Amino acid sequence: MLRCLLLLFLLAQFSSAERPEELRADLEVDDDGEDVRAGLSGDADANAFAASAAPAPKQNATSVLEVTVREAVSVQSRTTGMTSGAAQFVYCAAVFAAVAVAYKVISTACASRKCDCRRWKPIGQALLSWGWDEFETFEALVSIHSIQDIQNDKLFGGKKDFKVKVSFNWSNAETSGTKDMRWEQTKRIEIPQGAAEGVISLFSLGTLRDSKVATYRLDTKRDMLDKGNKFFGVKQKFKMEMKGKTVGTILVTFRKKGDKD
Repeated sequence: MLRCLLLLFLLAQFSSAERPEELRADLEVDDDGEDVRAGLSGDADANAFAASAAPAPKQNATSVLEVTVREAVSVQSRTTGMTSGAAQFVYCAAVFAAVAVAYKVISTACASRKCDCRRWKPIGQALLSWGWDEFETFEALVSIHSIQDIQNDKLFGGKKDFKVKVSFNWSNAETSGTKDMRWEQTKRIEIPQGAAEGVISLFSLGTLRDSKVATYRLDTKRDMLDKGNKFFGVKQKFKMEMKGKTVGTILVTFRKKGDKD
């Protein structure tokens, strides 16, 4: 029993020795739990600090735990700069990802047929009258024949299948896959008002996703409409390129809807 009392006395002395002398306070509490006297050895500022640090009377366990957690988080954020920095990095990354996803969704929606404002007749006519758009929407038949003058036999060898996709803004037409670079397939495609450029793309078919091998871009007004019968109904040869290098020459024929073969 004596040893236990001595041990408690030493622990009390050790804990009180760690506190600054000017902040050491003697508190007397009555039976109801209310403070009767709070005396501090030190100046007025120390007394004020002790008074503010003293626990408020009659606090329940929930409020005490809430204050404790808040103070612990505050201390951790002040003492561990890496934690706050990492939190800010994660927050910025999350905001960036959200903006990127929103941009992708909005850009995809705006590039769709339903979101094409030119399909509303008053807007389409106004853009044509102002000279902003150069032609009205028209339909065409595109025949994909084959690719010749292949520059890289290793790229097209093996068991891979390839397809051709023709795009004018949201309007697309594509062939089925073939290994010999010969399709001889005809597709109908709508060339919408405002589609200033068309893209012919060659894809290598994959298990999970298709890989773009080469492309060719043509100006709808200059390369197609202005040439008239020299373009429509005539087999065209376009050099397909990837990163500035010629991959091969594709043979394509465009026909306006209603034109005879």
